[in-house]
Amino acid sequence: MTDIISKIKEVRNKPDETKKKILWIMVFVCMVFVSGIWIYGFMNTTKDADNWSGMNVDKYRNYDELTDDLKGLEKEKDESMGNVAFEIEKNEIAAIVNKYIDENNVIDGMSSNDVILAKEEKIDGVWKLEYKQLYKNIPVELSDIAISVNYQDKSVNVDKSVYFPGIDLDVSPKLTQAEALEKIKSEVGEENMTANRSEIVIYSIEDSKKNIDHYLSWKMNVYDEKAFFEGTYFVDANTGKLLR
Repeated sequence: MTDIISKIKEVRNKPDETKKKILWIMVFVCMVFVSGIWIYGFMNTTKDADNWSGMNVDKYRNYDELTDDLKGLEKEKDESMGNVAFEIEKNEIAAIVNKYIDENNVIDGMSSNDVILAKEEKIDGVWKLEYKQLYKNIPVELSDIAISVNYQDKSVNVDKSVYFPGIDLDVSPKLTQAEALEKIKSEVGEENMTANRSEIVIYSIEDSKKNIDHYLSWKMNVYDEKAFFEGTYFVDANTGKLLR
């Protein structure tokens, strides 16, 4: 699983032209695979027929099964084609947004390499994309950059732009994941607590004077089955202080 995630991150960092080539290769492989399944299924359901062109299909004992199989394969082919078309369109939209970010200084002093796509959906011909800010390839937790693109005229609109310029941190954590979990256990008082999800993020805190401090943090989703307890905690990855 780790290798797959690493490969996906590696592909994301490649130039747009390279990503397009990779996508078209995947499209070709997918089409060959689907076509092979369709042909195999068709030949398998008709292998008992002595003379396809001359047989009475109404009296053929497997006619209903044959029809269902062909309809199922046709539906599967249509779904695969729809998924491929969706991925191609999504890749095109991502390229448009990346270009827009780079040319219009959407994120002060940063480029499209400083964000990562967190969520996307298409509603009535308009793509809604949500991005997270990155600092040295680490997600900035409270950032939220929302951009919409009209697929027909390719117009781009920035709906929300929450980000944190000027972050300056060492991104090498002093605490391990296990040590961070122990800090949470000590603070909460739940010894049976375990972590089912964790990652390193940049967590920001604003004080009463509107000054913002940034922390390299462990973001941990923890739970205790016996106590029916679950929560998400942010722990300073250097000092072990519970931030939230």
